[in-house]
Amino acid sequence: MGIKELKQEEEARIRALEAPLYDFARLFYAGLVDYFNDNDEVADSVEKLRDPDTLVDILKSSPITERRELRRNLSKMGIKWGRINDGDKVVEEEFAIDESYHVLDGLVSKAYGFSPSAVAQVRLTKPIFYREDDGEFTHIDLSETALTKLPPRFFENPTKFIERCKNIDRDGSSRDYDIEDIFGMPYDFTKIKSYKNLVFKRVELNKVNHAEEELQEAERIRGLLSGFDDKRVQVQEFLGTVWHQGNIYLVSRKICGRNENDLISEWHFTTDFSRSEAVHVCNSLKDYLSGRHYDVASRNLIVGLRRGTEYHDEKNLVGVTVIDFETKPYD
Repeated sequence: MGIKELKQEEEARIRALEAPLYDFARLFYAGLVDYFNDNDEVADSVEKLRDPDTLVDILKSSPITERRELRRNLSKMGIKWGRINDGDKVVEEEFAIDESYHVLDGLVSKAYGFSPSAVAQVRLTKPIFYREDDGEFTHIDLSETALTKLPPRFFENPTKFIERCKNIDRDGSSRDYDIEDIFGMPYDFTKIKSYKNLVFKRVELNKVNHAEEELQEAERIRGLLSGFDDKRVQVQEFLGTVWHQGNIYLVSRKICGRNENDLISEWHFTTDFSRSEAVHVCNSLKDYLSGRHYDVASRNLIVGLRRGTEYHDEKNLVGVTVIDFETKPYD
């Protein structure tokens, strides 16, 4: 079996293990909503949900035995539940309280054999999203540029090395949160790491059609930009992939700058904002790509500014880099 087939087999294995967690979160949330609509109150026990045994059986199809696995699974459930709930303010207000978590603890307890109190304790610990599946498929496919930057300990255990690297927080703030917070904040702030001038992004398979799709999308966008007459605009440069212990990482060259969304929020009240070269180029870029059926969000444009200048300065721009090519961002 070739590398391509081995990757496909590994991706299918990971999806099969994680799909029940997302199915559970979707049905669990739907069950809470149904109960509330019928009773105008929040369910506070497993027995009040419709068909709780089905929910338990879904979780049992992705069995675990260790507390660390429970942390990871609860974290994954939280991401899915939070994305379903995102924007539903009425339900969010009603269900972001202890009763719904008591029901969750009871269901997880029945499925995995942990006590409800143990589940509750884990729910209040820091989330974990990466796997540690010993003995599974390993493949490191990196450019020479990336390989020369990595120390020997990376090759001893790639997952351990990457997950211990510094987080890149896209909105520029520090994050101190537990698993319970994930249910109302559907984003994994640990999935992007940096080491020297390298960036590692752990792939969320439910946000792409296949594991290495973002590499292909980056090449497609690079092709679209071949007709854009501004060499300061570029596309994120990928340097390869790492497959290890049930995790898939995309490796790219680190980009210096801030995302346009943050800069707009910071500077849009200034009188000189409209004169900024950065504003002009970003707007032109978005219009150009939109005309070619590709919409890019401001948060996915990294703006590099000249040292000592500000976003609203007329001649401040070093460059703009298009990043993040997930094709199913709201799945």
